[in-house]
Amino acid sequence: MGQKTLELISLVPWTIVAQWCNLLILFLLVRKFLFKPVQNILAKREAEISASYEAASTAKAEAEAMRADYEERLSEAREEANTMLREATVRAQTRGDELLNDAQRKSADLLQKAERDIAQEKRRARRGQKR
Repeated sequence: MGQKTLELISLVPWTIVAQWCNLLILFLLVRKFLFKPVQNILAKREAEISASYEAASTAKAEAEAMRADYEERLSEAREEANTMLREATVRAQTRGDELLNDAQRKSADLLQKAERDIAQEKRRARRGQKR
């Protein structure tokens, strides 16, 4: 029984060489038809992801620049609106003062005219009493 077992396990050099050749051929075939395409697919996918990341980064930078521009324009518009409001307030105050002064002057003129008319009527009335 020991002899039969040894015969079954015996190593034939040509079989070992054939097994190694088969293994080498299998490795080369798997490498050519499986590993290379998979590596190419992975490299392509990595390039796509990198391009997407770059595009997202560029879009983010553009959005931040647009936001800063928007905030600057909004600030300028608010400042301009406040300036216009202050100028309008000053003009309205000036115009109000002018109208008030004009009304006071007209009122003073009317009062003086009324006082002159009253004084003149008093003189006429006194002259009329003297006669």
